[in-house]
This record gives sequence, C-alpha cells and structure tokens, in this order.
Amino acid sequence: MKVVCVGGGTGLSNLLRGLKKEVGNRVKELSAIVTVADNGGSTGRIRRAYQIPAPGDIRNCLVALSERRRSSRSSFSIGSREESSKDTPLETSSLWH
Repeated sequence: MKVVCVGGGTGLSNLLRGLKKEVGNRVKELSAIVTVADNGGSTGRIRRAYQIPAPGDIRNCLVALSERRRSSRSSFSIGSREESSKDTPLETSSLWH
C-alpha cells in the first residue's frame, strides 16, 4: 500500500513517525505533503524576517522520517541556546551558515 499524509503541525510528524515503522511491511511507500503556514515561535520569525515559507513543520517531518532521529534533530535545529537573546534563529543556527 502507498500512503500519502497531508497536514502539518505536531500531528503530522507524529503520524509519520508511527507509519515509518510499517514501511517495508504493510506500507510500500510513505509520502507527506506538509503545510508551511506556521507563524509562531522560531519558524514564524524566520518566515517574517526572510519572506520564506515557514520551515518548522517540514523540519519536524524530516526528523520524524529520519533513521537516526537524535542526530537529525540537532542537524535540522532551527533555534539555538542563544535564542533567548532575541536574535533571529536563522542568524544563530549553524544550519543556515
């Protein structure tokens, strides 16, 4: 069976994380269509500052589908420890340099 998930937010990444376990068994292919309308938190600041689609939900889905979640989470990190200084996360994250 081929599965396509449509949505965004925490629900979609959690669904993908669960369905990923069935790829190769009941699920032949797993795809996602991810909304980019997020306007809160770090991703909202990036969206407003750089006039780009919000990357947060896409990032969460990529991490959910990755084989090594822990290393992917840090590789795809948008915010940083310095975020409390009110810098734009895009400027403080090594992912974007």
